[in-house]
Amino acid sequence: MKSGRNVLSGYDASEGALLVLFLAALATHIKAPSFCAVDNADHGLNPGLATELMRHFAEWILNCKDKRQILMTSHNPAVLDGLPLQDDRVRLFTVDRDNKGKTVIKRVVVNGKLLDMAKEGWTLMLRMKTLLIVQLTRFLHWQEYDHAFSPAHLPAQLRIHCATYCSLG
Repeated sequence: MKSGRNVLSGYDASEGALLVLFLAALATHIKAPSFCAVDNADHGLNPGLATELMRHFAEWILNCKDKRQILMTSHNPAVLDGLPLQDDRVRLFTVDRDNKGKTVIKRVVVNGKLLDMAKEGWTLMLRMKTLLIVQLTRFLHWQEYDHAFSPAHLPAQLRIHCATYCSLG
């Protein structure tokens, strides 16, 4: 470290490290707001860290003595494996557009099918990717879902932007 530069600041940390510190403060600080929204809650994090951070963040928020509600967006399906979606206080939504361009929000409910897939060893991240592919095949009016389906089968001009919206608390 250079002489006179023996103090670390936020400028010295990565975006991922700052996000971890921010979410920890948001969940545990006594003066944190009771309602807050966090966009791209996984930004700058590798998938394993995103999963673990969401696991701890959800635990902190759900066990907080002061009631808090956090709305979060994420583009990384790995965060799903860190969320206790069987807990009704945690809500997962998908956001899409219909064929007229209007925004459509649907709640994803952990049902028997998802729980059966968990018994087979699927992580929630993989289950949600499969669920999104099934929904996509319905959207494209394909007759039958093929387990060999891959993004390579999509038309080149098709662009999909998926966001996961999650409400904790």
